[in-house]
Amino acid sequence: MLPIPEMKDLVFLAFAGLTLGFAAIVSFSRSIVYSGFALLGTFAGAVGLFFLLSSDFVAVTQLLIYVG
Repeated sequence: MLPIPEMKDLVFLAFAGLTLGFAAIVSFSRSIVYSGFALLGTFAGAVGLFFLLSSDFVAVTQLLIYVG
């Protein structure tokens, strides 16, 4: 029987899927505007992953520099 995943695992999978999905849009989009907005989503997903890793300084720095 498969173990039931914890909430932290599900949040990690959501952020990882969000980041990979937006990264695919950045890679395969023909419009530079769509790629730019998807890049913001990719950086936001990376910020969420850094927060989950308890690396608050790196997450806030990335949020301020890249997303902001």
